[in-house]
Amino acid sequence: ILAEHHDYLRDIAAQTLRLAGYEVVTAKDGYELIEASRRHRGSVRLLVCEENLRGRTGLECLHDLRAAGEAAPAIVITDGVEERHEGIADRRTASIGKPFKTSDLLRLARTLVQEAAGLTGSP
Repeated sequence: ILAEHHDYLRDIAAQTLRLAGYEVVTAKDGYELIEASRRHRGSVRLLVCEENLRGRTGLECLHDLRAAGEAAPAIVITDGVEERHEGIADRRTASIGKPFKTSDLLRLARTLVQEAAGLTGSP
């Protein structure tokens, strides 16, 4: 699931992930992110969410999803801060700062998905 409120960034990131073989469900705000997660419960392999989503922030959504049992790795897109910070507290979650190269997003996505597969024993 990819949640980003800027249409053009959402489209570019979604296209990048699709071209790499990922099935992508998009959301434009925090409410759509939560709903998409509910609709696709159990099949989400990666969450990508903007930190400053409209409605509910990406961090609020991620916190609620983790509390509800969502274990998929996550990438939080930040406004230029690439390091982990207090809102990103677990090893399944990484951040990438804007602006970023699509190749960096894809590399991070692959790494997190592969690590999650190794942790869970999934292929």
